[in-house]
Amino acid sequence: MDSTGILQQITNFKKARSNLLLVIAFTTINSILTVFNSSFYLLFSASAPQLILQIARLFADESNSNTSLLIGLIMAFGIILIYFLCWYFTERKRAMMLAALILFSIDSLIFVIMVLIGGFDISILIDVGFHAWVLYYLVLGVIAWSKLRGIGSDYLETVLKEGAQSLNTIYPQNSGMNEQAGINTSIQGDVENAQPVIDGSTSLHTDDNNV
Repeated sequence: MDSTGILQQITNFKKARSNLLLVIAFTTINSILTVFNSSFYLLFSASAPQLILQIARLFADESNSNTSLLIGLIMAFGIILIYFLCWYFTERKRAMMLAALILFSIDSLIFVIMVLIGGFDISILIDVGFHAWVLYYLVLGVIAWSKLRGIGSDYLETVLKEGAQSLNTIYPQNSGMNEQAGINTSIQGDVENAQPVIDGSTSLHTDDNNV
C-alpha cells in the first residue's frame, strides 16, 4: 500500500473514532433525559441503554420504588462506559475498534427487534439511517486497522510527516496546524510504541502487542 492509501486509512480510522465519540456523547445525554422522563430525544444514540432505562422506569412507576431505576442506571451507564473504553483505547490499541463494531452491531440488532415488536413508523427511518451511518464508519475503522497493522512504525511515521509537509505546501498559512494534524493522529500511540522487526525482506512489521 502506497503512502496515499496509508493516509486514507488513517483518515478512515479517525472518522470511525469521531463517530464513536458522538454516539457516546449523545447516548449519555439521552440516558439522562430518559431518567427525567423527558420527551426530548437526540439521534445518533445507542438503543440498548435507552431500552434498559425505559423498562426500569416502568418498573419504578409500578412499584413506587426507585430501586429498579437505580439498577437500570447502573446497567445503562455500564454499557456507555464500555463504549467509552473502546473509544479511549483505540488510540493505543487499534484492535479495540473491532470490539466497538461488535458492540454496536449487537445494539443495532436490539434496535431492529424493538422496531419489529413495537411496529414500524416512518420516523424510525431516521434512526435506521443513523445506525447504518455509524456501522458504516466503524466497518471502515476496522478495515483501516486490518490494513495498517502490518506496516512498520518507521515507515508509518515517515508517511505521516510527508502528509503534513504536503499540506504545508498547499496551505502554508496553516503550516503549524498541518504538522500537528499529521503527527498527532489517532494511531500516534502505535507509532511511538511499535517495535519494528526487520525480517529477511525489506518490509517492516509492528510488534503484535500494538495491533
